[in-house]
Amino acid sequence: MIHRLKAIPMTEQNYNKELNTIYSIAHNNGYTNKTIDKLIQQYNNKLNNTHPQNEQTTNQRCIFTYTGPETYKITELFQKEGLSTAFKTDNSLKNQLNNCIDRTNTYKRSGVYKLTCSCEHTYIGQTGRNLETRYTEHIRSFRLNTRRSNYANHVYDHGHELTNMTKCMTLIHPQQKGRRLNILENMEIYKQRKFDGRIINKNILDTTSDTIFKPLDKLINKRKTPTDGYTDITTNKKPRLEHNTVPPYKRKILDQSTILQTAKRPRTS
Repeated sequence: MIHRLKAIPMTEQNYNKELNTIYSIAHNNGYTNKTIDKLIQQYNNKLNNTHPQNEQTTNQRCIFTYTGPETYKITELFQKEGLSTAFKTDNSLKNQLNNCIDRTNTYKRSGVYKLTCSCEHTYIGQTGRNLETRYTEHIRSFRLNTRRSNYANHVYDHGHELTNMTKCMTLIHPQQKGRRLNILENMEIYKQRKFDGRIINKNILDTTSDTIFKPLDKLINKRKTPTDGYTDITTNKKPRLEHNTVPPYKRKILDQSTILQTAKRPRTS
C-alpha cells in the first residue's frame, strides 16, 4: 500500500485521503501512525539511494588503449561531450605468460592418420571423426574378420600382432572432413609409395599423371635424389655412385688417393 501511495501520481487531497486510509487499516491491526511514518521514510530513503546509481548506469564510458601522450588529446574530445573515458593496456600479465603445454588430446581429433604394423608396413587413412573411433573400427574388423579394413586384413592374413593405439597410430594432418582431407590423404599415400613402398593401401592412385602431385614429385626428386643413398623401390637396390656424382669433398679425397697410388707405382724401363 505504501508503494502504491508513492508510485501512483495523485493530487495532495487524494494523497492525504490514501494516507488516512492506510492509518485506519494499520490502527485496526494494532499498529500506530508512527510505524506507518517510519515505513514511508524508509521507502523514501531507498528511492534516494537508488537514484544516483541509475544516473551512473546511464552514463556512457569509452575505453581507449593507451599508446602515448597523444591518447590524452583524443580523450579530451570525448570528455567535452560528457562521456567518461578510461584507459587499458595490452601489456597485461595474461598476455605475457604463454602456456606452451599442448593439452589437446590428439586422438580426439580428425584428419589424415598413419597406422604402422609390427612389420614396418604402413597404412594411410583419413577420418572425419576422432581417431579413437576410427581405430576401434579397425580393431573390430580384425576381431570379426569382416574384411572391411585393409590394415586389419594385413594383420590378420600375415599373423602379425596388434599393438596399442598410442604406439601404432599417428596423426599426420589435423583436418576437418571435406575435399582438403581427400587431397592430403592422396598426397601422403603418394609420398609413402615413393620413398618407402611398404604401404598396405590397396587403392593406390596413379599419381604420376595427376597434375596435383607432379610439382610435388619434382620437388621431392630435387631435394632427395637416388644418388643420396635412397633405395630404388623398383629394384630394391641402392644406386651405384659414379665419379661425377660423388660430393666435392669426397671427390677431392679420391683424387689425392689416385695421385698417391700413381706415385708409388714402380717405373718401367
